[in-house]
Amino acid sequence: QQVDAATVQQLLAARGYQEIVSFGFVDAAAQRRLLGETHAPALRNPISADLGVMRASLWPGLVQAALQNLRRQQERGRLFEIAGCFVADTAGGVREVRRIGGIAYGDRLPEQWGSGRQAVDFHDIKSDVEALLSFSGTDTTYSFVAPESVPPALHPGRTAEIRIAGRR
Repeated sequence: QQVDAATVQQLLAARGYQEIVSFGFVDAAAQRRLLGETHAPALRNPISADLGVMRASLWPGLVQAALQNLRRQQERGRLFEIAGCFVADTAGGVREVRRIGGIAYGDRLPEQWGSGRQAVDFHDIKSDVEALLSFSGTDTTYSFVAPESVPPALHPGRTAEIRIAGRR
Protein backbone atom coordinates (compact mmCIF):
# COMPACT_ATOMS: atom_id res chain seq x y z
CA GLN A 1 0.00 0.00 0.00
CA GLN A 2 1.28 3.46 -0.91
CA VAL A 3 1.50 6.10 1.79
CA ASP A 4 1.66 9.74 0.72
CA ALA A 5 4.83 11.70 1.39
CA ALA A 6 3.12 14.19 3.73
CA THR A 7 2.04 11.37 6.05
CA VAL A 8 5.58 9.96 6.12
CA GLN A 9 7.01 13.42 6.76
CA GLN A 10 4.68 13.90 9.73
CA LEU A 11 5.56 10.50 11.18
CA LEU A 12 9.30 11.13 10.93
CA ALA A 13 8.98 14.65 12.32
CA ALA A 14 7.10 13.21 15.30
CA ARG A 15 10.04 10.84 15.81
CA GLY A 16 12.52 13.76 15.90
CA TYR A 17 13.70 13.80 12.27
CA GLN A 18 14.13 16.90 10.13
CA GLU A 19 13.70 16.84 6.37
CA ILE A 20 16.50 17.86 4.05
CA VAL A 21 16.47 18.57 0.35
CA SER A 22 19.74 17.82 -1.41
CA PHE A 23 20.97 17.98 -4.99
CA GLY A 24 20.21 15.11 -7.35
CA PHE A 25 23.81 15.52 -8.52
CA VAL A 26 26.68 14.17 -6.42
CA ASP A 27 30.42 13.70 -6.44
CA ALA A 28 31.25 10.46 -8.27
CA ALA A 29 34.14 9.60 -5.91
CA ALA A 30 32.05 10.16 -2.77
CA GLN A 31 29.21 8.03 -4.14
CA ARG A 32 31.70 5.27 -5.06
CA ARG A 33 33.15 5.32 -1.50
CA LEU A 34 29.66 4.92 -0.03
CA LEU A 35 28.08 2.47 -2.47
CA GLY A 36 30.85 0.88 -4.49
CA GLU A 37 30.60 0.89 -8.27
CA THR A 38 27.29 2.19 -9.57
CA HIS A 39 26.09 2.91 -13.06
CA ALA A 40 25.16 6.47 -12.22
CA PRO A 41 24.66 8.63 -15.30
CA ALA A 42 27.37 11.25 -15.77
CA LEU A 43 26.25 14.78 -16.57
CA ARG A 44 27.46 16.29 -19.83
CA ASN A 45 27.62 19.80 -18.39
CA PRO A 46 27.86 19.58 -14.56
CA ILE A 47 27.36 22.60 -12.32
CA SER A 48 30.74 21.86 -10.73
CA ALA A 49 33.33 19.09 -10.73
CA ASP A 50 32.02 17.67 -7.45
CA LEU A 51 28.45 17.40 -8.81
CA GLY A 52 29.21 15.35 -11.91
CA VAL A 53 26.89 12.33 -11.67
CA MET A 54 23.25 11.64 -10.86
CA ARG A 55 22.74 10.12 -7.42
CA ALA A 56 22.09 6.39 -7.15
CA SER A 57 21.26 6.73 -3.44
CA LEU A 58 20.19 9.37 -0.95
CA TRP A 59 23.23 8.59 1.22
CA PRO A 60 25.61 11.19 -0.29
CA GLY A 61 23.23 14.07 0.47
CA LEU A 62 22.37 12.80 3.94
CA VAL A 63 26.02 12.23 4.88
CA GLN A 64 26.97 15.67 3.53
CA ALA A 65 24.20 17.34 5.57
CA ALA A 66 25.26 15.45 8.72
CA LEU A 67 28.90 16.50 8.21
CA GLN A 68 27.87 20.14 7.76
CA ASN A 69 25.83 19.96 10.97
CA LEU A 70 28.75 18.44 12.87
CA ARG A 71 31.05 21.22 11.63
CA ARG A 72 28.55 23.64 13.18
CA GLN A 73 28.69 21.82 16.56
CA GLN A 74 25.31 20.12 16.08
CA GLU A 75 26.36 16.89 17.77
CA ARG A 76 22.95 15.20 17.58
CA GLY A 77 20.84 14.87 14.49
CA ARG A 78 18.03 12.97 12.80
CA LEU A 79 17.70 13.75 9.09
CA PHE A 80 15.61 12.27 6.30
CA GLU A 81 14.93 12.83 2.63
CA ILE A 82 12.28 11.62 0.20
CA ALA A 83 13.51 12.06 -3.36
CA GLY A 84 14.37 10.44 -6.65
CA CYS A 85 17.46 8.33 -7.28
CA PHE A 86 18.68 7.17 -10.66
CA VAL A 87 19.31 3.48 -11.27
CA ALA A 88 20.12 1.38 -14.32
CA ASP A 89 17.16 -0.50 -15.75
CA THR A 90 17.14 -3.86 -17.51
CA ALA A 91 17.11 -2.25 -20.96
CA GLY A 92 20.43 -0.48 -20.32
CA GLY A 93 18.81 2.87 -19.68
CA VAL A 94 18.30 4.83 -16.49
CA ARG A 95 15.11 5.23 -14.53
CA GLU A 96 14.19 7.42 -11.58
CA VAL A 97 13.07 5.65 -8.40
CA ARG A 98 11.54 7.54 -5.48
CA ARG A 99 13.20 6.56 -2.20
CA ILE A 100 13.28 7.49 1.42
CA GLY A 101 16.52 7.65 3.37
CA GLY A 102 17.56 8.73 6.81
CA ILE A 103 20.56 9.22 9.04
CA ALA A 104 20.78 9.49 12.81
CA TYR A 105 23.90 10.41 14.77
CA GLY A 106 24.87 11.53 18.23
CA ASP A 107 22.94 10.88 21.41
CA ARG A 108 19.76 8.83 21.55
CA LEU A 109 17.86 11.63 23.32
CA PRO A 110 18.30 15.40 23.47
CA GLU A 111 20.46 16.54 26.38
CA GLN A 112 18.53 16.64 29.65
CA TRP A 113 19.38 16.78 33.30
CA GLY A 114 17.43 13.64 34.28
CA SER A 115 19.41 11.06 32.28
CA GLY A 116 22.89 10.35 31.05
CA ARG A 117 24.16 10.40 27.50
CA GLN A 118 23.69 7.31 25.38
CA ALA A 119 24.62 7.03 21.69
CA VAL A 120 22.03 6.19 19.06
CA ASP A 121 22.36 2.56 17.96
CA PHE A 122 21.04 -0.02 15.51
CA HIS A 123 17.94 -0.70 17.59
CA ASP A 124 16.92 2.98 17.60
CA ILE A 125 17.08 3.08 13.80
CA LYS A 126 15.32 -0.28 13.55
CA SER A 127 12.40 1.05 15.61
CA ASP A 128 12.11 4.07 13.28
CA VAL A 129 12.06 1.78 10.23
CA GLU A 130 9.50 -0.51 11.88
CA ALA A 131 7.29 2.50 12.60
CA LEU A 132 7.40 3.40 8.90
CA LEU A 133 6.65 -0.16 7.84
CA SER A 134 3.78 -0.63 10.27
CA PHE A 135 2.38 2.76 9.33
CA SER A 136 2.02 1.66 5.71
CA GLY A 137 -0.87 -0.59 6.71
CA THR A 138 0.37 -3.67 4.91
CA ASP A 139 -0.20 -7.09 6.40
CA THR A 140 3.02 -8.31 4.82
CA THR A 141 5.68 -9.60 7.14
CA TYR A 142 9.13 -8.09 7.06
CA SER A 143 12.47 -9.10 8.48
CA PHE A 144 15.91 -7.66 9.06
CA VAL A 145 18.60 -10.00 7.76
CA ALA A 146 22.33 -9.91 7.12
CA PRO A 147 22.83 -8.78 3.51
CA GLU A 148 24.55 -10.94 0.90
CA SER A 149 26.83 -8.04 -0.07
CA VAL A 150 27.66 -5.00 2.02
CA PRO A 151 28.35 -1.54 0.54
CA PRO A 152 31.91 -0.31 1.24
CA ALA A 153 30.76 2.36 3.73
CA LEU A 154 29.04 -0.13 6.04
CA HIS A 155 30.40 -2.60 8.58
CA PRO A 156 29.68 -6.22 7.56
CA GLY A 157 28.63 -7.30 11.06
CA ARG A 158 26.51 -4.23 11.77
CA THR A 159 24.40 -4.02 8.65
CA ALA A 160 20.90 -5.25 7.95
CA GLU A 161 18.79 -5.57 4.86
CA ILE A 162 15.02 -5.29 5.02
CA ARG A 163 13.06 -8.05 3.33
CA ILE A 164 9.34 -7.69 2.78
CA ALA A 165 7.57 -10.88 1.78
CA GLY A 166 11.02 -12.29 1.00
CA ARG A 167 11.97 -9.44 -1.37
CA ARG A 168 14.89 -7.08 -0.74
